[in-house]
Amino acid sequence: MYYSMISKNKYVIRLVKEEKIQNSIVKFCKIKKIKNATLLAIGSVTNPTLSYYNLNTRKYTEKKMIGDFELISFIGSIVSFENKPLVHAHISISNEHMQTFAGHLVEANVGATVEVILTKLESSIVKKYNEEIGLNLLDLPHEL
Repeated sequence: MYYSMISKNKYVIRLVKEEKIQNSIVKFCKIKKIKNATLLAIGSVTNPTLSYYNLNTRKYTEKKMIGDFELISFIGSIVSFENKPLVHAHISISNEHMQTFAGHLVEANVGATVEVILTKLESSIVKKYNEEIGLNLLDLPHEL
């Protein structure tokens, strides 16, 4: 992985072929001591695993995609969970037939490249388990 700090709170990161996207972003955050951030990315991936959360069953359904895909959209957040950076990202990908697939990113290998814009947030947001929903949700102090 390569990176450049382009402002006080913003990084451009280039992930290289065969790196695992989620693992690489977590590694970067640990090294740079980043606890909260937003993420945007484009590029290409191989063999991604996507998932879908069913609120009724409170279970994820995973789908392992085989092959090479364009990463046409990646948007996510990083928050602290159990004192570690946790990446929560949703992606849209397309295959050679221009068919599009989307979902929660479990993991994917970098294809040719993945270009990430990481914006560090000056906050201390954490996730906490929500019994009603069955997921770890943002634990925020204010309600409107």
